[in-house]
Amino acid sequence: MINPILLLRIIQGGLALIVLGVAAYVVDFYDGASDAANFLVFDVSPSPPPSPLLLPILFPSALHLPRVRKFLMLMMLNKIKS
Repeated sequence: MINPILLLRIIQGGLALIVLGVAAYVVDFYDGASDAANFLVFDVSPSPPPSPLLLPILFPSALHLPRVRKFLMLMMLNKIKS
C-alpha cells in the first residue's frame, strides 16, 4: 500500500512546479522588471534539503545510529516549525 504522506508530498511537488512555471511566465511577461515577480521564482525553491526523505531510503542500515535519528528528528521539527 502506498503511504498517503508520500502521495501528498508528490502532489505537493507537482503543484510547486506549476507555481514555479506560472511565476517564471510572469517574470518573462514583465521582462524581469518587477522585484516582486523575481522573488516569486526564488520563493518556490525548497528551503531544507530533501535528506530526511532520502536518507532512510538510500541508507536503511544507518537508521540504528543515534546521530542519524537525532538529525532526522531535528530536520522534521524544523520543517514543522516553519
